[in-house]
Amino acid sequence: MDLRKVDDSNLWQIVKLSVGEDQRKFVATNTQSILQAYTTITSGGVALPFGLYEGEELVGFVMF
Repeated sequence: MDLRKVDDSNLWQIVKLSVGEDQRKFVATNTQSILQAYTTITSGGVALPFGLYEGEELVGFVMF
């Protein structure tokens, strides 16, 4: 597995990812997280959003 930066090549695939219904109350949507990363970065903070890949297949999203 490897991490790849969120960029134009994977943004919409990451936005389309979702967790199971029973997990939704525990995490923000990927769209909310990416927007939070954008506002954090543009105001001088640090946010590190990544797609999680198994080979060439996108399998998840993580943000530090």
